[in-house]
Amino acid sequence: MSKLTLNIVPFENRGGSTSYRVTGSVLGKQLRKNFPTLVEAEVFKRGILAKHTQVESVQIVSTRLRQDDMPRIEAWVEQLGGVDALGGAVEFFLKHKAPAVTFETPFAAVDAFAADRDKRGVKKKSVMKSVMYKMIRQLGVDDIMQLNAERLRPWIYDFTVEARTRSDRRVWLVGFFKFLKKIHAWEGASPIDEIERPIWRAGLPGILGLDRVQKLVDEAANDVYGETGEAGVMLGYFAVCLFTGIRPEEAQKLGQGRPKDPKDPKGERTDGWEFVHFENKLIELPPDMVKVGGVRNVPLQDNVLAILAEVKRRKLPFCFFSKRVFNRVRKAAGVLADWESDVQRHCYATYHYAVHKDEKFLESAMGNSRKVLFKHYIRRTVTESQGRAYATITPTGWGLLSLSPSSPPQSGQPTSEAG
Repeated sequence: MSKLTLNIVPFENRGGSTSYRVTGSVLGKQLRKNFPTLVEAEVFKRGILAKHTQVESVQIVSTRLRQDDMPRIEAWVEQLGGVDALGGAVEFFLKHKAPAVTFETPFAAVDAFAADRDKRGVKKKSVMKSVMYKMIRQLGVDDIMQLNAERLRPWIYDFTVEARTRSDRRVWLVGFFKFLKKIHAWEGASPIDEIERPIWRAGLPGILGLDRVQKLVDEAANDVYGETGEAGVMLGYFAVCLFTGIRPEEAQKLGQGRPKDPKDPKGERTDGWEFVHFENKLIELPPDMVKVGGVRNVPLQDNVLAILAEVKRRKLPFCFFSKRVFNRVRKAAGVLADWESDVQRHCYATYHYAVHKDEKFLESAMGNSRKVLFKHYIRRTVTESQGRAYATITPTGWGLLSLSPSSPPQSGQPTSEAG
């Protein structure tokens, strides 16, 4: 007997608003129906489910039980009588039974999941944990049993984040509920089974055109931060990411500085400017701040050197990062919808290679192999003149030294010391 599968998928209709599509398979036949609101889609889906509840195989349902559940199930069947009663009893039991393992808070469940991933050597544990913590706060749940498909679907299909991020969110939640079921902290079907996987395919490395890079730099320079009224608090961060090839997470670590007292890691920290060596025209990344390898010395071309010097002169932070400011600047620059992970590094690698054709330099400066650079970062569609123009971009109106696109600064050879 075919299993009933139904999903509700949000999509943008021709009018530009969000509609909802019920898709799936009912007794081997494909179903596809659109609705203007989520409520109407849910009502239709529940109606289909109600009509086909008795169709699901008792054998399939029973596999969701543990051995010690069976005596109570059998007692119910004896009172109700008949094989059909077994299906109803199993469904009722799975729906209402208390889980064998409970957590005081959803955060504790995420901690246990992260610890399990750590034990199995899974990468990106800290990223997953941080994202799921934010999800719990955003959804306002205080019990994992409140994590249903209705709450989780809008969070997964958040169109303000990248397609890859939406896909990652669902992947993490699939693993989370599998873990909960494995330790008997969740009974019954996972709510993620009702949420269709967001489609994401790796394509050509995305880059920003020169006009959009200029707009991004200008918006970063002009953005006013909070009550302080300071403009340009994140310009240093954008300049480092766009014009040095340093990873965004590495730039954020640089901006957090070092503890002034090594014996007090949670105490007052430096401002991070000690990593910028203006006379030698380089940024030094210590081993604990790089993604891979040991110390990495990244040369600074003239435009980013001029930007950072002015940022420091104005007593603005080196690589300050705020997600709110980050999103606001990207939105104002008109690049938010097209933003890809590592797009700033794509730009740096592509425009630099268009001028210098020096993959060895990029390998050392960016900390990537030649194979990775050409597969994930460098686009060969950019001309040399465009590459030269990229190396001259500074904030409009800041009065920085004018750089000639015809004679771009030559990058010195970076050094890398094994850690």
